[in-house]
Amino acid sequence: MTRVKICGCMRVADAVAAAEAGADFIGIIFAESRRRVSPEEAALIARTVGAPLRELEQDEPPPLHPGRFETIEAWFAHGAEALDRLLARKRPLVVGVFADQPAEEINEIADEVGLDLVQLSGSEPWSDCLAANRQAIKVLPPRAGMTAGEIMAHIEPETALAFMLDPSRGTGTAGDRGVAAAVAARVPLWLAGGLDAANVAATIASVRPWAVDVSSGVETDGAKDARKIASFVAAVRDADSALRTRTKRGPRTDLGPRTDRSSDLSPPRGTTKPSDPSSRGTDGSSDLSPRGSRMASRISEPRRSSPRLVGFPHRGGHRYHLVFSTNDNRPHLRQSWAALAVSELHGVAAATGFTLEAYCVMPDHVHVLVAGDGALDSSLTAFSHRFKQALGYRFKRATGKPLWHRSYYDHVVRTGEPVLSHVAYIVANPVVAGLVDAPEDWPHSGPQEALEEVAGALGDRSEDLSVRSHAEALAREFGDHLAGHRQ
Repeated sequence: MTRVKICGCMRVADAVAAAEAGADFIGIIFAESRRRVSPEEAALIARTVGAPLRELEQDEPPPLHPGRFETIEAWFAHGAEALDRLLARKRPLVVGVFADQPAEEINEIADEVGLDLVQLSGSEPWSDCLAANRQAIKVLPPRAGMTAGEIMAHIEPETALAFMLDPSRGTGTAGDRGVAAAVAARVPLWLAGGLDAANVAATIASVRPWAVDVSSGVETDGAKDARKIASFVAAVRDADSALRTRTKRGPRTDLGPRTDRSSDLSPPRGTTKPSDPSSRGTDGSSDLSPRGSRMASRISEPRRSSPRLVGFPHRGGHRYHLVFSTNDNRPHLRQSWAALAVSELHGVAAATGFTLEAYCVMPDHVHVLVAGDGALDSSLTAFSHRFKQALGYRFKRATGKPLWHRSYYDHVVRTGEPVLSHVAYIVANPVVAGLVDAPEDWPHSGPQEALEEVAGALGDRSEDLSVRSHAEALAREFGDHLAGHRQ
């Protein structure tokens, strides 16, 4: 099925018409354009089609899994699958359109309006998609004469969720459909430019895009026309029906290769199926408080016993002790940057399906204990890279310096391993370093439950020798990591 985006909605009536016609996405423009609306107006338009995904607690994190996908094709197929999951929860989704605007402005508007996705349509680098707090669609306006190969060379995977070709920049100009078809043969392509109800069926037949984007093609005298919107969506659905009929009759010889990979691609190598909640066990965390005990029922046993598990999926219901070191171990994480790191930890954990059980932000490194959820298929790579990218990008823009060392350390908490030792080691870091006298004095440690859990064990040295001895072993292991900066 070809998805439809009605872009440039300026009134509540435009959104109503798009939703009633069966559009999959509506676009609201915040870039320089005659269709630009204020955030206040946009909020009214967005609410017309339902509460934002974030209020429904159904938004997914960007698919930031560097190294998990071996090809550009697999990356964007994964993005198409993610979008279809979101569409199954809400339709139409609200897309905010921006161009060459600061990430802070984009994120502020996205939160104020209640956007579901953002679209970056300017000359900004692909890496700007990582700074957005919504999943992103990146637009490339191809230059005249660009080949499909040249366009593909401009694509940077592992950043945007989806990729759009728009030669018109909102002017309604159609581009080279042959080149678009060649690109669509490789990736699930969003196509804009010069589309209307009269030509969209032929375009779908020749290009086979994953989605089509229309704005001026459904307007009369510069305003959205409800009848044209309905006609456009109907023409798209008729074109899809015709393609399905031709496919059933026999091999296709005139339509070009199929490009909709959102439902029929096998999972890329290295991915795993979501964990079966009924198969999850415990991790022997009897030393946790009732809060931790409740989490224990969601944790399954790692398949191997090495602290650095080769071939371990790092997905599903497992606990991890993570350490992120700053570049050259410089004390970058002070004052406001430390507070921002704590805020990002909470936000990224919630977005990627993890419970944040303990953390400590030191000037030159960050310790985190997180617990995944098997039912959510929580991905450690998604958590780690999103945290590093979100904070690192802000730091680089503010200071011009890289924040992080290229690697990070992770320890899978195994069955029978005392979880309290990890909590104690993490929150006691500032005390060991001589920065404060007690863990609760350090402003960038927590959560409060973790500090309360270890207070007794740290205060009474005769109470739990296993906790202290294991914490010492963790300190040696982390020391080895710092010395060798091993992956």
